[in-house]
This record gives sequence, structure tokens and C-alpha cells, in this order.
Amino acid sequence: MSFDLYFCRCVGDDVDRTRMLAELRALEHAAESTSDDGSLTQFDYDHPVTGVYCLFDLCAEVATGTDGLQLPDGFAEAGLSVSVNFLRPSFFAHEVMPIITEIAARSLLWLYDAQADTMHAPGTAASVLIDSWVKHNEKVTHGVARDKEPIRKPYLPPARSFYWWQYTKKREDLQARLGDNIFVPSILLTSDPGDRVRLTVVWSAEVRSTALSRKQTIPLAQVFPECDYLMLAWGSEGDQKLKTRYVSFDDAMARLAQFLDPLEGPVPSLMVLPPERQVQATATFESIPSLQIGQLTRIAPDAFVDVHPDEDNHPSALRDSRGE
Repeated sequence: MSFDLYFCRCVGDDVDRTRMLAELRALEHAAESTSDDGSLTQFDYDHPVTGVYCLFDLCAEVATGTDGLQLPDGFAEAGLSVSVNFLRPSFFAHEVMPIITEIAARSLLWLYDAQADTMHAPGTAASVLIDSWVKHNEKVTHGVARDKEPIRKPYLPPARSFYWWQYTKKREDLQARLGDNIFVPSILLTSDPGDRVRLTVVWSAEVRSTALSRKQTIPLAQVFPECDYLMLAWGSEGDQKLKTRYVSFDDAMARLAQFLDPLEGPVPSLMVLPPERQVQATATFESIPSLQIGQLTRIAPDAFVDVHPDEDNHPSALRDSRGE
């Protein structure tokens, strides 16, 4: 199940396949492959950090007549199309639609939205296609959840899903800005036994021996993005396996408040424990009460949805919610 867009030209205009190829080959994170007979060239966009992907198909010959799409009068296919899967978080559309509309604008091509039977001129804002994908993704998600053999994926509220994507795509830039003395962790996507996605961040510590042969747990200086749980991990240098436990993120932030500083970054509400306060935070690291949360399972960015399968009157994909 996919959302399909077709690049089109006005009838009478030439198809500049060389230009389209150049635009696709300039695309970051896209792998090119060609069919054995040379009739089809594919560009598989797959972002290594966000996990977002889509597929471009470029045909060597443009379909005509009954073999082609039933387009509005005055338009013809340009031989290029792109598919963006449904049953994915809304950030899939937010990442790929600007790429698609930019290629169309630079190639002077129209975009035909087969789902809405609508033609979009070169220069159409990406938000128009994002809205169309979100609308049809909601319909598909609700529909398959109610089939005789339903498909239901773990759920994360839209605002939390978008927060994860914004933070994740800029995390490496933030790490470069802060340097090696402050760690910028990934936000792990995990699913609980109730099929709810729980955002989890690891906060690790090293157990060191002091001059008096006492052991001291020194937590890592790091950034804290908003999440549901912190997984505390600790062990002595050289330990093969760390000890771990889960704690409430909100509880931990309240207990650590005196040691944390706010941090400007790609998302709001970032806090940081600076290196000079690591030792002071030791007692807090050791005293935060554990949570009994059951088994958490790591999942991929395409393994959940931010449309609730049981909501018919759902708000937009960017609604604000930390609730369930």
C-alpha cells in the first residue's frame, strides 16, 4: 500500500530524461539500480539515520495511450514516479515531500496525485502533498485496523513522533556543536506490552574506585531530550555486561533539576548535565526509583504509526500530546 505521485508534462513538451536523471543522481541517500533490460531505473531513497525511505521509478520509455494513466486533458506522463508507503509515521511525508516537490520544480514538471486525482504545478508547496499523504494514510490506517485480518502497529502520538524525527535528524549536528565532553544520545524507539511506543534514552555511568578503595558511580555528562523512560546503565571499566534499570524520565528530571541547564537545539525542552556537575549527580543517579514496566522491544522507525487506529475524528498529524 503506497501513496503514488507521477511526474507529468504538458502535452507537446519534450521529456528531458537527462535532466531527471541528474536530479535523482544528486539526491543524497539514494541508491541507483537498473533492470536487466534497461527499461527501468530505480532510485531507492533510504535515510540511514531517520529510517525514512521512498522509491523513484524512471522508465526509459514513456507510456502512451491505453497503457498510461488517465490524466487530465492537456497532460502526459514524463516517465518518472515515486511511491511513499502508507502505514508509516507522518514524518515520512515531512521528509520526502520537500525532496519530491524540489525535483519537480527543478525539472519543470507537474505532479499528479493519483489518490486525490489532482494535478500540482511546478513550485507547489510540499505542505500540500504532506496534507494529502496524511489524509490518505489516516484512512488506510483505520481501514486495515478494522479488516477481518486487521493490521495494527504500535502507536505513538503525532507530536511525540515528530519530536523524535526532528531530534534524530539533527542529533549528529548537535553532537558536533557540543564536542566530545558532552554526549548527545539517540532516542530509542521501544514498544511496550500494550503496543504503545515508548521513547527511551540511555544514561550510563562508570563505577570508579576512589583513593579510599570506595566505589563511586559517575554518570555521563549528556543531553536529555524529552522521552518516557531513562534506562540507567552502569558498570566498572572493562565490564562485559552493564547493569541496567528503567526509571521515569519526568521523575529523573525533577530530581536532577539543580544540576541541569537548558540547551538550545533542534527541538524544545532539551536539558544538559555539564561535565563539571557529573560527580554531584551521582547520588541522584543511584537513588531514582526503578519502574516495573514489563518487556520493552526495540522497533524500527517504520514499525509504528502516529494515527490511532481507533480514532475516527483524529486531529492533524502535528497535534500536541504527551498523553496516551
